[in-house]
Amino acid sequence: MQRKRGIGEKEINVLKMLVDNGRVTYTEIAKKLGMSPAGVMKKVKKLEESGIVRGYTA
Repeated sequence: MQRKRGIGEKEINVLKMLVDNGRVTYTEIAKKLGMSPAGVMKKVKKLEESGIVRGYTA
């Protein structure tokens, strides 16, 4: 998959889950994507720091 703004496939998959449900937990994302919750947290932080994720709404 082509990289956008320096993000990889895992970040894109995390982003897709957040777009579908901004209230999904790191644990739920981790289980679905085969990652650890800590790994998901790092990916989300990277998305936030890069400006791709700027906020969350319910």
